[in-house]
Amino acid sequence: MLVCNDADAAVHAEYTLGDGGDDLILVKIGLGVGCGLIVAGHRVRGAHFAAGEIGHVAVGTDGGELCGCGNVGCLETWIAAPRLQKAIADSPSGPDGPLRAAGERLAIALAPVVAALDLSEVVLAGPHELVDGSLLSAVDETLRRRMLARNASTLEVRVAADADDIVLRGAAVLVLWDQWGVA
Repeated sequence: MLVCNDADAAVHAEYTLGDGGDDLILVKIGLGVGCGLIVAGHRVRGAHFAAGEIGHVAVGTDGGELCGCGNVGCLETWIAAPRLQKAIADSPSGPDGPLRAAGERLAIALAPVVAALDLSEVVLAGPHELVDGSLLSAVDETLRRRMLARNASTLEVRVAADADDIVLRGAAVLVLWDQWGVA
């Protein structure tokens, strides 16, 4: 039996079928927020198979909403797609403000991971109208400000290609790897 979450499947699709390199983190924004990690060409799972579960990392000290996990200010309460769509709908100045704020919070959570693992790529997957544009720009700018200049100069921050079916393609890749040793 082969089991993984959507972010882990998505990172396999990006690595195997997309433009992903050997050291990348893919952030999947949907009903929640999760990451898949590839380091030195291998998926990172962690001791409890929870590597990349950044949705419940508290970002900022300015409070925030109560999360389903019981904590306040989890990344997921700021950038999960339904919450971000609500923030945009409630914003009198349009989508740019909420999307930039979400991108900055995401980059604050990602910067130590990207720096500690010396990753070369940050890939965002999720609803195109949310992840591309202002959110992507804010992630890129904030990450570069929070990292050593030499590491930031080679960092690529982008949106996943063909993100609509990235989880399904990743699941297929995992089956090929597991059953036949090919991808």
